[in-house]
Amino acid sequence: MRNALTAALLATATVVATPALAAPHSFDVDGQHYTYVAHRDAKGDVTLRGQAGGDDFNLRVHGDRVNGVVGVSQVSFQIPAHTVEQLADEVPADAAAAPATLAAN
Repeated sequence: MRNALTAALLATATVVATPALAAPHSFDVDGQHYTYVAHRDAKGDVTLRGQAGGDDFNLRVHGDRVNGVVGVSQVSFQIPAHTVEQLADEVPADAAAAPATLAAN
C-alpha cells in the first residue's frame, strides 16, 4: 500500500483550488481508489489527508520531502521538483485558510 500511494502521489500531483467545504477529489491508479484533500497549513507546509484502499493517510509536504502515516505505517519520501513547483503555484503560501483538492493529471 505504501509504495502504491507513493507512486500515485508522484504520478498525479496537480492541485486545484476549491471552495472550503468542497468534497475530496477521487481517482483510480492501477485498480486502487484514492480520495484526498490538500491544504497549506499555518507553517506553510502542504497537508494531504485522505484514504487509499481502506487505509487512511495523513501526509505533510515540506519542501521536497513528504512525511506522514499511511494506515499504521510511517512513510517518508522525496517528491520531484515539478511537484514541489505545482504545489507552490496551486496552494500559495497566503492560501493557508483556503483548502484545495489534489487532482489527477
